Amino acid sequence: MLTSQTQPIPLKNADTVARWVVLVVLAAMSMLYALPESETTIYLKTGVMYWALTGVGLCITLATLLLLANAAGQTLYEIVQGYKTAKAADAELPTGEALAKIEPGEWSYPGKPSPYLTDDEKRNIAAYPNPKLNIETGAKIKAGFASGMNAAEIAAGLSLSESLVRRYVGIFRRGENAPLSVDLEV
Repeated sequence: MLTSQTQPIPLKNADTVARWVVLVVLAAMSMLYALPESETTIYLKTGVMYWALTGVGLCITLATLLLLANAAGQTLYEIVQGYKTAKAADAELPTGEALAKIEPGEWSYPGKPSPYLTDDEKRNIAAYPNPKLNIETGAKIKAGFASGMNAAEIAAGLSLSESLVRRYVGIFRRGENAPLSVDLEV
């Protein structure tokens, strides 16, 4: 028997009722087929069979819809309870100072650059006279640069030339207080 977490389904004896309905329908069909053949009995047999099969189909459809509604209702209930629990947990957290928002151009780690391209870097890549430089490749190289890889490692990992990687690194280093060098040694 299906039950929810708090209460059982209201129809406790539904399986017994279903057995009785099937037994009554089978008994009625058996009695109809025991009668001698005539137009009236054929009409009755056909009508009873039609309505019996239609009723069984409707019962199956209704049971399926009820099962789906039960599952959807239980899921919705759990979502709402989870939301309420999360809200209560959030309300219990102590309030404090808001964290400073990190802008894309700022350094996100002490001594390490952000792994994402800043707007200035995107503009510099787009304005670079070499047509080989593009934003997608720059984003991949910037991630490697931010993780501390050197130009040779980045070039080998991305199947690029080391001189091309050094051009991108020169653009990334323009934001630092360092001379414009293409070295990756920090």
